[in-house]
Amino acid sequence: MPSPRVLIVGAGCTGAFLSRALRRHAPATVIVVWDAAELPGGRMRTEYAQLGALLGKADSGAQYITQDERAAAEHAELYASLRAAGLLLPFSGAIVGSRAADGGGQNFICPDGMGALVQRTFDEAAVTLTCPRKAVRVSRRTGGGGVGWDVTSDDGAIEGFDAVVLTAPVPEQLLLLESSGLDGWIDGELRRRLAALQYSSRYAISLFFPPEVRSLFDANLQWTAKYVPKEEDDALVYICYDSAKRAQHDGVVSLMAHTSVPYGLHHLGAQTADDKVADDLLERLRRLLPWMPSPAQTSLHAWRLSQVRYPLELPSGQACLPLLPPQPGVESAPLVMAGDSFSPLGSRMDGCIQSGEAAAAALNDALYGRVASGGE
Repeated sequence: MPSPRVLIVGAGCTGAFLSRALRRHAPATVIVVWDAAELPGGRMRTEYAQLGALLGKADSGAQYITQDERAAAEHAELYASLRAAGLLLPFSGAIVGSRAADGGGQNFICPDGMGALVQRTFDEAAVTLTCPRKAVRVSRRTGGGGVGWDVTSDDGAIEGFDAVVLTAPVPEQLLLLESSGLDGWIDGELRRRLAALQYSSRYAISLFFPPEVRSLFDANLQWTAKYVPKEEDDALVYICYDSAKRAQHDGVVSLMAHTSVPYGLHHLGAQTADDKVADDLLERLRRLLPWMPSPAQTSLHAWRLSQVRYPLELPSGQACLPLLPPQPGVESAPLVMAGDSFSPLGSRMDGCIQSGEAAAAALNDALYGRVASGGE
């Protein structure tokens, strides 16, 4: 009997830890991952800039990982393994200001950028990863070969799978299900609650400088990361000396800033040209950091769907949503909605881990008739 083929739609943090858990407890499974973006990472995105022979990096999504105290015991061995592999290091720099979402746990950074943590997790799970590749339709397959899914990608190709897990932001999942004629697999009230989930929207601007200006940054910045109060700027909410955050003491110097949600919503809604947004943010940074030299390269990223404000509350605190056909007694292959929007822990790495491991357990139960724990 051939090994089950599982498609994970979304190459972010949830997809990575889902792959890890599935590989550990069902090693024969063929795991395929598609993402519409050019690189894996999702909201753990890292920007790259080539300055001559040097490669600069800046985390434009998640800035650091705060271990959630609610999951500290459950995820302790996973964090220990990531630290032992050098993928996580304690955040040793100074953080000025705070926000309620930070939580009370220890902060960690990824020395090679947050995207590297996701990529390494996929690598260790031995998945077949294709970026960019967008799923545009999921069709139920029946017949002599058994039930399954035929998934069409944006290049028109169709591949067959024994199970599909959706891990993109919920609005994108709902759009795919609707275009596939599968929105009826979610009852009306639950569909309404899913459609009502709110996400933050913001811009991230990354600046890259040659190594020779490092001493200028070191002399003028008494912090590694700063939450900017409204009195100082009404658009920028966070600035990070990114290369220093990652303990990179040579090579390209990088600085990153996030905007407020109202600023992001306004300019995304107005369809303001990216170059105008970048110019405005660069001018705001110059006012806050008047000594800052002109960057050698600049990268702007629009986060249309960033963190979910309040995750969906599911029965018994479950962290994923297996879908079933609306007709009773109809046999179907596994189709699961997952992501930190389904985790009681919310938009943080622990939420992604929790949802990914819950989805892996659901697949193990459906494909192999056993439920697996996500632990070591």
